[in-house]
Amino acid sequence: MEILTNIVANLEARLTEFIGIAERRFPSWRGTDNVEILKAAVERAYLTAHAFPHRTARDLLKYTLVTRVLFEELRDSYKQGEFTGACLLGDGQEAVGAGVALAMRKGDYLAPEHRSFSAMLAHGTPLDRYWRNFFMRATGPTGGYDPNIHFPDLERRNFGFMVSDMAMSAGVINGAVFAENQRLLREKGAELLVEERASGVAIFGDGAASNGLAHEGMNLAKALRLPILFVILNNQIALRTHPNEEHGGIDLANRAFAYEMPALTVDGNSVLDVYFAAATLLDFARRAGHPALLHAVTFRRCGHNETERTDYVAEMFDKAFLERQMSREKDAVYQARTMLDACGFINEKRYRTFLRATRKVVARKRREALAEPEPVSAEKRAVFMDPECRVAEKLAREHPASATTRILSFRDAIREALLEEFAADPRLVMIGEDIARGGIFEVTNGLPEKVGRERIINSPLSEGAISAFGVGAAMTGVPTIVEFQFWDFALSAPSPMLTLASTRAFMQKTGVPIVFRGPCAYAPQSNHYHEKIPEGWLANAHGIKIVVPSTPRDAKGLLKSAVRDPDPVAFLEEMSFYGARGEVPEGEYFEELKPKLVRTGEHITLITWFPKMLHLAAKAADELAAKGIEVEIIDLRVLNPLDREFIYASVKKTGRVIVLHEDSEFMGFGAQIESILNRDYDVYYSSRARPRRLAAKNTPIPAHLALEDARLPQLADITAAAEEMMEESQ
Repeated sequence: MEILTNIVANLEARLTEFIGIAERRFPSWRGTDNVEILKAAVERAYLTAHAFPHRTARDLLKYTLVTRVLFEELRDSYKQGEFTGACLLGDGQEAVGAGVALAMRKGDYLAPEHRSFSAMLAHGTPLDRYWRNFFMRATGPTGGYDPNIHFPDLERRNFGFMVSDMAMSAGVINGAVFAENQRLLREKGAELLVEERASGVAIFGDGAASNGLAHEGMNLAKALRLPILFVILNNQIALRTHPNEEHGGIDLANRAFAYEMPALTVDGNSVLDVYFAAATLLDFARRAGHPALLHAVTFRRCGHNETERTDYVAEMFDKAFLERQMSREKDAVYQARTMLDACGFINEKRYRTFLRATRKVVARKRREALAEPEPVSAEKRAVFMDPECRVAEKLAREHPASATTRILSFRDAIREALLEEFAADPRLVMIGEDIARGGIFEVTNGLPEKVGRERIINSPLSEGAISAFGVGAAMTGVPTIVEFQFWDFALSAPSPMLTLASTRAFMQKTGVPIVFRGPCAYAPQSNHYHEKIPEGWLANAHGIKIVVPSTPRDAKGLLKSAVRDPDPVAFLEEMSFYGARGEVPEGEYFEELKPKLVRTGEHITLITWFPKMLHLAAKAADELAAKGIEVEIIDLRVLNPLDREFIYASVKKTGRVIVLHEDSEFMGFGAQIESILNRDYDVYYSSRARPRRLAAKNTPIPAHLALEDARLPQLADITAAAEEMMEESQ
């Protein structure tokens, strides 16, 4: 076993160098047992090397080889026209995923990148799931709605490569690992032993290592002391970008120093080097409750996509470098078989037999997947798990509001809803900036003391990490609340919300029980850095429910329903109304996720949402009533899913409609309401006047109070529009 002990000796030398640096330079390591834990992990690696399990040796070769054969078959299948679209393979990188995954435990979470086929396979994902998804079959993991490697296997704690945001893995892994260890703690009721702790692995490429979400994920893991191994799979070609252009040619292992994590650089073509490095760092991470980084250097022996020409590679690298990288000695499969042969685990005859058997299995899975049915084009898939909001409807029926009320502020009503939901579900967690100290608007004051500091997670100023953490936890089934300090800042974190959480119900019929909440909209002189309204871009994601409370009563009841909903919910809170007071029923109650008729009338339907516009609508209705014009007011409350029938019923009755909203007129959500009214035959032909839309001017939000107010619809605008409509319909 000299080869194996030499591998560990090399790891020890590099980690000893790291320890010297850590002891001199890393404040977060002082006063901890990290150094001793890391040294002990190396000692256990030596013990493993001296008595290396035959099964592990066999599996390291198996998954390296199976993945290579799968790449060959997929390439042939693509050329034969058996599937179309992207064909993203990873020839030469098979050893990284196999070595890392086999160093993991069964209960650990894996978040791989798009070439980590071997990691998914070695972590338990069946081979036929690959074929069925590439062929986009109805029986595949996404039913033909997502292609190639874009599928998860959460049953085996494998996030898969669900979206093409290359750094997403570094974010979602935090939420999954945190939530799983909290679950284990609740079950045991005491501190977890090392062998009971769950850890996680996030794999991303050298290109994604430049992405902010990768850094936000690593920073959050350090801040929360999560046992996670971050793996940079260094292709040395980030899509078609040379390392000098991608990151200045640095040693990517040095990224770990910023987060004071132990790091190792290994030959990513050697499955044994990868295995021992990953096992050692995971051992440390699990025992120390601390992240670590593995930098595996490989070379992509194929194009980014099988459709592209690869002549750019010869232009980027010199001939000697390419010959060395493409040589047999640098090949992952060749290294695995020769090294394991030298260790006595396999010989040439066994390898040939194994290779033939592997090719037969992969080819058979290909044929079986081809024979599976294709999706039916007429199938209708919902973008929500609960498109009709039945969960909230049932809760509202079973827990009606009490007739006894008291006066609460908008802020206090939200806080009361949160307290009740935390008491009702011990799994519920919330993450956000400064929320352990109440947050900017003091909504979460007192929550940590009442529900536990471990469930109210104070995050870094890092919206990408916050969003991804929440989605990662929610995808494991743990209900999660994400608070954005301002919804404007959520623009730093759209990918986990808009490309992952919002698509899961449609792509694979998986619920993501998460609420994204925070302040937005009107707040005098908060200007365009804080007052943006995100409803437009949230609605365009389709799979996010959008809830907008306008009263303290609704704030409590709607938030409780949102937390219980199986789908992602964006909860928009108008920040200038946190102090507004109103009647709130005593005790527990839920509100249906539907519009509310707040005033009846026979002449005009006025549709609005957000507190400021609702108050303005009520004033206008009072003025118009004095003139004999009765206005019916709908507080929309839920923008997605939009209850069209509720709107149609009112507009068909009155024959006239005004849509009033605080967002800009151009591309504002009110345009969608106008559109659906024009498309409905009965509504269109029952109209007595042209619809009116009153909205904010199409400018950024100014700072001066007079300018800010002038940008918004005014009381006079509503009354004038109503009188014009009545005259028009005479």
